Amino acid sequence: MKQLYRFFVLTAFLLIGTLSISFAQRIGMGGRHLGVGGASVTLQDGWSVFNNIGALAWLNQPTVMTAYENRFSMAGLNTVAAGFAMPTLKTSAWGATIAHFGDNLYNEVDLGIGVSHKINTVSLGLKANYLQISMEGLGTRSVFALEFGGLMQFTPTLFAAAHIYNFNQAQIANFQQEKLPTIMKAGISYRPLKNLLLNADVLKNIDFPATLRAGVEYKPIEKLAVRTGINTAPFTASFGVGLQLFALQVDYALQTHSVLLPAHQLSLVYLLKKKKKNGE
Repeated sequence: MKQLYRFFVLTAFLLIGTLSISFAQRIGMGGRHLGVGGASVTLQDGWSVFNNIGALAWLNQPTVMTAYENRFSMAGLNTVAAGFAMPTLKTSAWGATIAHFGDNLYNEVDLGIGVSHKINTVSLGLKANYLQISMEGLGTRSVFALEFGGLMQFTPTLFAAAHIYNFNQAQIANFQQEKLPTIMKAGISYRPLKNLLLNADVLKNIDFPATLRAGVEYKPIEKLAVRTGINTAPFTASFGVGLQLFALQVDYALQTHSVLLPAHQLSLVYLLKKKKKNGE
C-alpha cells in the first residue's frame, strides 16, 4: 500500500510539473508578451531576459520589471516574477530574474542570470537558471537549466529570432529519468510602420506538437499600445493594452480559452536613466 501511495504521488508530481511548465515563466513573461499571444521571441525590451536572452543586447536603458499572472482563476496557478536588465559596454547587456509559481502543495522557484552581446545586426545570449521544485509529501528537488538565444535584423523592418530553453536536458526525477522539458522557439517580426508590429512564432516542446503564435501591436498614440494575438494547439486568443507613464510602463493582458477560464497578467516596467549605445 505504501508503494502504491508513492506511485500515485509521484505520478501526480510529474503531471503537475508538466502542467506548470506550460504555465510558468519558462515560456514567457510580461503583459506585452501575453498581449501579442506569446509571440515575443523577437521583442527587444527588458522582458527579453525572460523571453529570449539573445535579444537583450538591444536594450538601451537599465530596466526593472515585475509581473503577476493567474491562470484559469485557480489559486495554485499563480506566477510572480521580477527582473533587472542592464546595458553594458555599448553592445552588451546582462540581466537577472526571479520567479515563483504555485502554492503550498506544489511550487517552483526559479533564479536566473544571463548575458547578451550584439555584433552589428546580430545578437546572441546565454542564461543559467537554478530551479527549485517543491511538492508536499515529496520534498524538494533542484536542477540547473541553460538557455540560449539569438536575434538578427535583416532590414530596418524585418527581424528573426530563435531561443532554446534547457538545452542541457536537466533531469528532475530518477523515476523513468524524468527531465525538465526542452522548449524551442523561433519567430519573425515585421514592422512596416513605427507604430505597428506584426509577430509570428513557432513554439515546440520536444514532447508535444508545435504551437503557432501570432500577434499584433499597434500604437494609436505614442504612449498607448493595443495588442492582440492567437495560439494554436490549444486555440487561445489574447488581448492587451500598454500605457507609458513617464518612466513607468504598465501592461495588462487577458488570454481566453475555449474551455477553461481566462488567464490574466499585469506587469510593470520602470526605465532607469538612459544609457547611450553606439550610433545614438
